[in-house]
Amino acid sequence: MHHYLRERKVCVKIADSGAGIPRDKLALLGTPFFSTKSDGTGMGLAYVFSTVYQHGGTIDVESEEGLGTTFTLQFPLELSQEKGVVVLDLRYEKGLQLKDFLSLNKEEFEKQLLGKSAKMKEMIQEMKEIGDIDLLGNAHKLVELMADNKELEIADFAQREGRFWAKHPSLSLSAKLEWFQAIHSVLWDFIYNFERLSGQQTTREQFFALERRMNPILDMFLRHF
Repeated sequence: MHHYLRERKVCVKIADSGAGIPRDKLALLGTPFFSTKSDGTGMGLAYVFSTVYQHGGTIDVESEEGLGTTFTLQFPLELSQEKGVVVLDLRYEKGLQLKDFLSLNKEEFEKQLLGKSAKMKEMIQEMKEIGDIDLLGNAHKLVELMADNKELEIADFAQREGRFWAKHPSLSLSAKLEWFQAIHSVLWDFIYNFERLSGQQTTREQFFALERRMNPILDMFLRHF
């Protein structure tokens, strides 16, 4: 094992000279309940991938059968501590509902998503080459369903999305977590700016009521996904 600093990132490499991992299994590493051990649950690596992601890091795995495996972990040297509200230059028309506000600013919503998720440009390009899913469009569809509180439609949508993602192991667990976190973050930025531009004076009780409605819906999407 060794570590080094590169492009404002701390890199840690862990390598062995073991049996290696078959190429068709590499993309499944970090997926819950996938294990190469007969008595394994796969949750150990799933927790590792999740923890690294939560600290703004990434994991890359290289392996060759008969020669060994190398894990490369990268963490940003500095994490932004800013947690305040984000003022966005968005369009607003009197009387708009949140769903309509999201639709009116769809391009900016997608721009903000790409800014939040470092892996998404690569993932979106990959999906375009496959040609059977629109990650940005589906993210926007999800937040519109959330704004409308359409729980049954969200559950059905989540199951269809889950089946698709399961067919593409290259969409790693860390990438999925990063994508969902980006959607959650950008949605709340838009909710704040919707309230700001509409001039509504939201009380503390109204805010927490909204939080208790929106966040559990995203949790429900993840469960069905």
